[in-house]
Amino acid sequence: YVLDETKTLKSKQQQMILDYLLEIGEPVEMSLLVEESGFSKNAVMTLLQNNVLGCEEKEYLYEEETTVPKSSFPPFSAEQEAVYRELSFDQHRVYLLFGVTGSGKTEVYMKWIDDVLKKGKTALLLVPEIALTPQITKLFKARFQSDVAIMHSRLSVFEKYSAWKKIIDEQVKIVIGARSAVFAPLKNLGIIIIDEAHEKTYRQENSPRYDAKELAVKRGKTHACPVVFGSATPDIVDYYRAKKQEYTLLRLPHRIGNQPLPTCHIVSMTEELKQKNNSVFSSLLQEKLKTCYRKKEQAILFLNRRGYASFVMCRNCGKVLLCPHCDSSLTYHVGNVLKCHHCGYRQNNVSVCPSCGSDKIRYVGSGTQKVLEEIERLLPEATVLRVDLDTTKTKADYDAAFEQFHRHQADILVGTQMIAKGLDFLNVTLVGIVNADLALHYPSYDATATAFNLIEQVAGRCGRGKKEGEVIIQTYSPDHYVIQLSAKHDYEAFYQKEIAVRKWTHMPPFSKAYCIYLSSSDRQVAYQEAQHVLYTLKKQGGKCLILGPAEALPFKQADKYRYTVQIQTEDERVLDQLKEIYPLYQNNQAVDIKIVRM
Repeated sequence: YVLDETKTLKSKQQQMILDYLLEIGEPVEMSLLVEESGFSKNAVMTLLQNNVLGCEEKEYLYEEETTVPKSSFPPFSAEQEAVYRELSFDQHRVYLLFGVTGSGKTEVYMKWIDDVLKKGKTALLLVPEIALTPQITKLFKARFQSDVAIMHSRLSVFEKYSAWKKIIDEQVKIVIGARSAVFAPLKNLGIIIIDEAHEKTYRQENSPRYDAKELAVKRGKTHACPVVFGSATPDIVDYYRAKKQEYTLLRLPHRIGNQPLPTCHIVSMTEELKQKNNSVFSSLLQEKLKTCYRKKEQAILFLNRRGYASFVMCRNCGKVLLCPHCDSSLTYHVGNVLKCHHCGYRQNNVSVCPSCGSDKIRYVGSGTQKVLEEIERLLPEATVLRVDLDTTKTKADYDAAFEQFHRHQADILVGTQMIAKGLDFLNVTLVGIVNADLALHYPSYDATATAFNLIEQVAGRCGRGKKEGEVIIQTYSPDHYVIQLSAKHDYEAFYQKEIAVRKWTHMPPFSKAYCIYLSSSDRQVAYQEAQHVLYTLKKQGGKCLILGPAEALPFKQADKYRYTVQIQTEDERVLDQLKEIYPLYQNNQAVDIKIVRM
C-alpha cells in the first residue's frame, strides 16, 4: 500500500508501480504485484526501503475451492441402530467394530461423531492409506461441511499449516488423516476412530517410530473418550482381546439392505498353464471382463506388485539382474528402465547378459504395468486406469484418479494395495485378484493373516450397489486354507485356525514379539554387533525366547548389511531391557539399530 505519494521517484518503473497502486486504491499481495502485474521485485523493494510503500504480513489459510452439497443421515438398519446405541461416550473404552465390507460402518462412524459434536467435543478419524482420504473426506464434508480438516504427509506445507492452525484455533471439530494425524492438536476429544484397524500401515518403522493405534488408545485414556477399531477383517490380536472381553465387540454381520457378499471363484493357474494359457488372466477372468464391459459395469484388477516384470534373467546362464546396492532383483518398468523398489536405484535395461553376453533375456513375473498392457490388448475399447506409487505421486493424482473412476470415466481400475480397501464404487461388479499368492508365501509369522485380509478386503470392493458382485481369485495354491476360507468370507474359521497356530508357536497374542535390526556397511561389523546384542540380552536374563542372529530380508539394503535378533516374551522386564540397548548405539557411526514390534 502507498505511504507517501509525494516523493520524487528515480525510475519510470517505480512511478508505474505507484500509479498502479493509487489506481487500485487498496493493498495488493506482493506475489500478485510482481508475478501477475509484471513489475520488478527490486523496484518494489526500493520503494519499500524508501518508505514510499508500506508492507505488512497477513496470514492466509488454505481453503478448498469446491463446496460439497450437504447430505443428511440415512435411516439405519436394525444392526446399525443396535451398534450405534451400544457405544458409551461417558468413559474410556476400546471397541472393536467387526463389520463385513459394505455393512455401513462409515455411516455409524458419522452418527457417533455427530453426537460428539453436539456435546461440544471433537473427533479424530484415522485411515490406513492416504489414497482413502479423498473419498471419505468428501462424505464427511457433505455431512459436516467446513467442520473437517485433513492431515497427511502428501499435503503441501501450506495445506499442513492451514489444517494445524484451524485445529489449534478450534475452527474445525473433525480431523481425518493417515497415521500421523494421531498427533493432531485437537482439544476436548470425544471419540477416536481407527478405520481398517488391521492394517500394518498404522505403524511407522522409521524414526520417529510409533504405533498410531497404541497412541490413539493413550489419547483416549487422557481424554476419557471411547476408541473404536473398525474392520471387516480384524487384527488377530484385537479379535483375541475382544473375545477375552478386554475390548467391547460390536458386530455388523450383514451388508446394507441384506445385499449378498460377492461370489468368489478360485482358479488354479497351474491348470491354466496346462491348457496352454500363458496370459496373466485366466480364461474365466477374461470371459468375465468382457461380460462386465459389455454390460457397462466396472471392474477392479488387483495385483500387489508395481512395474512390468518382477525380475530380468538370462536364459543362457541363469543370471538374475540385481541391484548393486541391495540383495534384491531389479524390476523391469515400461520405458526400458530397471528399478530397485528397496533403495530407488535405477538403470537402463540390458539387451545382452552382462555375465555371459547372451541376448536370451527373459522377463519373469507380472506387475501392474503388464496387467494394464494385457487388459488393453483384451479390451482395446475400454478405458483403463492404473493406480500405484508410480502413477500417483501427489495428492492431486490420488484425487483425480478416484474421481475419474467414481464418475465412470474409466471402465477398469488396475492397482496395488492402495485400491484394496475402503473405496466405495457402486457400479463395480467384478474384482480380479491376479495373483493371490504374493502375500501368502512371505516369510513372516503373520503372512497368512495379511493374505486373508487383502483377499477379503479387495473382494469387498464389488457388489456394493444394487448389482451382485463376483470375484475371481487366481492362485497356484487353490487348496490352501487361506484361499478357501477367504473365498467363503469365513473370518471366524480363519481366526480359529490362525489362533491355534500362534498358540503353538507362542506368537502374538500369546507373547510380545520384537525384531532387532542391526545394519552396517561392513558385513562383519553388523554380525559382531548382532552377536553382542544377543549376548547382552541373554546376560540380562528374563523369561524370553531369543533367536538369531539371522540375515534379514533383504540381507543387503542401500549398501548396508542387515542382521536380526528376534525376541518372544511375556516378561515386561525384557521390554525395559530392550529400551536400554538403544543408548549403546546412539553415538555409533558404524552401526544402525532398529527395534520393531512384530
